[in-house]
Amino acid sequence: MWRVFREFDLAKVDRVCAITPKQAMDKYHEVGNSPMHADLEQLPIAEHLPELVPKLTPEEIASLDEEIKQDEFEQVARALRRGGKARDVFGLQAGIFKFLDDSSATLLTQVLNKELKNRKLSELRADLHLCKDVPLYKKGDPKDPDNYRYLVISPLLLKFCTKLYSDRLYSLLESKGYFCPTQYGFRSARGTLESIMVFNRIREDLGHYSHHRSSKVLSTLVDLRKAFPSLNWRLVTGVMTCLGIEESTCWQIINSSHRHAVHQFHDQETGIPGDSFTLTHGTKEGCVSSPLVFLISYTAVLRYYRKLLQGNGAEELKGVRLYSRESTWHMPRVDKLHEIFAGSPPEDEDETTEIDHIRDLLFADDTTLLEHMTTEELTEFVRLNAALVAEDLAPEESDAMKLLTKALHAAGCSENETKRYSNDITKIAVRNLGAWTDPVEDVRQKRRKAWTAYNKLRGKMSGVSNLHNERRGSLIVIMIRSIFLYGLAARYVGPEEIRALEREELIMMQRIQDLPWWERILQKKSASELRRTLKVPPLAAHLKYLQMRFLGHVLRSDSDDITRRALVGQFLPILHNRTGP
Repeated sequence: MWRVFREFDLAKVDRVCAITPKQAMDKYHEVGNSPMHADLEQLPIAEHLPELVPKLTPEEIASLDEEIKQDEFEQVARALRRGGKARDVFGLQAGIFKFLDDSSATLLTQVLNKELKNRKLSELRADLHLCKDVPLYKKGDPKDPDNYRYLVISPLLLKFCTKLYSDRLYSLLESKGYFCPTQYGFRSARGTLESIMVFNRIREDLGHYSHHRSSKVLSTLVDLRKAFPSLNWRLVTGVMTCLGIEESTCWQIINSSHRHAVHQFHDQETGIPGDSFTLTHGTKEGCVSSPLVFLISYTAVLRYYRKLLQGNGAEELKGVRLYSRESTWHMPRVDKLHEIFAGSPPEDEDETTEIDHIRDLLFADDTTLLEHMTTEELTEFVRLNAALVAEDLAPEESDAMKLLTKALHAAGCSENETKRYSNDITKIAVRNLGAWTDPVEDVRQKRRKAWTAYNKLRGKMSGVSNLHNERRGSLIVIMIRSIFLYGLAARYVGPEEIRALEREELIMMQRIQDLPWWERILQKKSASELRRTLKVPPLAAHLKYLQMRFLGHVLRSDSDDITRRALVGQFLPILHNRTGP
């Protein structure tokens, strides 16, 4: 059986890069050297940046450029050595940091401090910026360069320095509260699960308590087109100037890792490198500083979007208004929320604290807009969009979407309209995060993904040497289990869902152990025997453990954290039928 899967894997043509280095270079040039508003020296958003981005104090800027400490050096080394096994142009892997001892760390720390003192990274050796670009096939026609993700492998030393200073800048901005409270992507101790949980909590409360009301919430999923490679560097430079760090060593190193990077694609068959080139815009996909640079810049764009909301008199109408009860309030929510959702805020102001309007949930380059509408407006909007999609026309834009489009255009960003999806929040799927609102649809999608991964993983594992078949099977089950349980720790999972997932996993376990078809039909081996053989716990028990671990993680966060409020029941979405507070 393993031999059959090995032959099947080798026969797949889509695992081979079908584009030439010249095609890859042209595609990269098209994205990175063709910015929006190319004829303008400054972007339209530039005049608003000083009031959107707070300036750092001289002491804070000086803290970014302090000498590297040994414990800081070792912390970055530990973070990098957990990375992949990709080799840079010098053949070095991040795994070499595993062999770093105290004396070596001390010596390297002193060398870095000496080399970086009063010097820019661009002034060091030119080949320090020589990167290896690897086209990673996604889906579609393998001969189309647009169907690849172009990962960049930076030299290990450049990667180390960039990681160190990026961590410093992120820690400083996080401590100052620079990022949006609903931003879950690219932030420490935040991720997909938190975003899914907050989204589901809003959706469930509005669906359960206010479905009979005239107030509705339109949810719009927005995806940016080529978010990293197309990031306009005039926007990035303007934001860093407003922060006051444009001349700091910290920013010079991060900036140098992108603007002085020398890209080079290699032929996948011969290994011969193509022509070298540089880019004037965008960040490198795969670079340790790219998420932070994008996050800082996109935060400024979202702040401009909120400014446009206020300027259009939409402050009270757009989004979901949030109130929080004090922690002593433990009355059944069903008894109180009916009158709360009637359209007026709670009468006892001492027990209630207004948090904010939630108008958007952010994850990576995905944005979920929340907009208040009447039932009639929402019905007509969904009908128009369904007709437009059927005719392959651009989707209809809501008021909030028009303002976000204006903000993106002013910042030199563009949306991938083919991935936009709008609907009533009680019906919409969290597709941009890989989870589905409807439990039946969620199970169906997980089943489809699991079988796709199963076929690919068996082919991959069959080609790995020094692995016996039992170990191969165990690894596949662990990976399949992660697909089945994705996103479930952040919401309630009914017994029907668990049984459906367990049935599908049982079939895969039987296939992995190569049981004859008659034994599979007669179920000669029980589910517990199969799990013992493959050394995996029951799916329901594993899910309960993940849910409790996620619960502890959220409860350890700050008391004013939106995710924590959503979890402990202090999270009351309120729709208003009137303007004003």
